[in-house]
Amino acid sequence: MEIIKSLNLMDNAGLTVLILICSMGFTALTKVATPLEDKYLPFASMIFGIIAGILVALIFHEDIGRATIAGLLVGGFTSGLYAGVKGSLGGYDSSAKSTISDDLTEVKTPKYNQENNTRRN
Repeated sequence: MEIIKSLNLMDNAGLTVLILICSMGFTALTKVATPLEDKYLPFASMIFGIIAGILVALIFHEDIGRATIAGLLVGGFTSGLYAGVKGSLGGYDSSAKSTISDDLTEVKTPKYNQENNTRRN
C-alpha cells in the first residue's frame, strides 16, 4: 500500500476503499464460482481492480485515469501478480509428483552388532 500511496494516484480514503473492494470482493467472487484456472486469477483480479478503481473514482470524485492505474496495481498486488505471471508462462511444473506418498513402507530398525559396535541393515 505504501508503494501505491507514494505514487499519489488517489487520496487515502479512496485507496483504502479500493483495497477493501479488491481484496474482499474478488476473494468472495472466486469462492462462489470461477471458470478460470488458478494461474489466470491475478489477471482477472487486475481487471476487477480497474473496474473498482473507476467506481471509486466516480464516488470520491477522483481522476478516473489515476484511479484506473491505482485499481490495476491494487488488483495485481492483492492477488499475487508474481504467481500469476509465473504460472501463465509455465514456471510451475505441473507434471511433478506429489510429495505425499500413498504407498506406506515399513520402517525397520537397524540391527546393532555389539562386537564391532556398528549398525547393519
